[in-house]
Amino acid sequence: MRYALMLAPLLCVTAAPTSAAAQARIEALHPDASSFRVERLGSFIPEPADTGMELLPGDLLTGSASGTLLELNCPAGSNDSYRLDGPFRVLIDVPRDSVCHVNLLGGGVDVLAESGTSVTAGGVEMGSVSTQYAVRLEGSGAAVTPKLIVFDGEVLVSTMRGRPLTAGLAVPLNRTGRPSRPQPVAPEEIQRSAAIYSTLDVAKATKAGAQISDRTAVMNQFTTLHAEVLKNPADTVKRAELAKYQIQYKINNAALYNLKRVDVTSEQKLQRYDIDPGTLQRGLTQANREFYIARVRPDIYKPVAVSTTDTDLELIAAGKMDEALKSLLARVEAGNATSRDYYALSKAYFELKDVKQSAAYGERALKLNAEDRKLSENEQREQREILARIRG
Repeated sequence: MRYALMLAPLLCVTAAPTSAAAQARIEALHPDASSFRVERLGSFIPEPADTGMELLPGDLLTGSASGTLLELNCPAGSNDSYRLDGPFRVLIDVPRDSVCHVNLLGGGVDVLAESGTSVTAGGVEMGSVSTQYAVRLEGSGAAVTPKLIVFDGEVLVSTMRGRPLTAGLAVPLNRTGRPSRPQPVAPEEIQRSAAIYSTLDVAKATKAGAQISDRTAVMNQFTTLHAEVLKNPADTVKRAELAKYQIQYKINNAALYNLKRVDVTSEQKLQRYDIDPGTLQRGLTQANREFYIARVRPDIYKPVAVSTTDTDLELIAAGKMDEALKSLLARVEAGNATSRDYYALSKAYFELKDVKQSAAYGERALKLNAEDRKLSENEQREQREILARIRG
């Protein structure tokens, strides 16, 4: 299976990071920023953590008290969400083949993902593709035990001999031997995750400027809707109902995640569930807006057969640097350059032996790629190799 192939390289995550591109970004937190700290790699002085902060591999993030909640997007700019339940400690680890990897050192994490994810907890590695699950560290000291709860999809675990844990099951993971027999997800686990989701939804709604006249009522409604989806993640009606409520409170990116999970992404299907496509589009990030246009409004989506960047890369390969740079720098100046444009600029300047410019454009390419996803895995790998060679 695809995630089985993905997990193998994730088990080797001890190498030093090769770029300064953000790996994760804080999207929401509760109750306030004073409860959270970040200890940067190489520093022993914690600094305050707040929404919008970008994190690099090696950064340690801490939520100091029970009830503290924090949502990370990892990679930064993606729809993959890691929701941390405090008190917690989590290390942003080194990604492998663009897959975000976090090391949970205390507390719990709920993961909602469209692409690959990787979590280490208590020394046990877990990998997934497009799923929804939670990991809790229970106990303390030498007796700490990771517990995996899968709500949607499948999660591969390093200690389970290649057998994935499937939706609707939970299991304590024995770090030194065979795991316990999986059991159905308990109602209290569903309610716990639903409460985490709803609290962070309200935090994001408040940040987006949504009008909330009765916070308790809104929180309860979100909790009810999330719990229904967690019980039956394939229920299209429940997902659409949750998405419609999220749109009402300006949480459009989360709404789009739920609509994608049940393939309610065409204009006709959205209208079937009383969701206005135009209202959905407003508030989406750039990457999500492009998806929306391509799937919901294909009539106005006109992809080009060959991008201008491909032509520029051919010019660079042919040694025609001046011609390629003229085109690439014009797009940078116009403000519409993509991550592939910056990647091409980094390659060009590297060939010209201007390592300072090559590094600057290369770091920009990887950072922007977290938002626009224009770079292939091979291009990302090559960009990191260029930066590694520059840094020696």
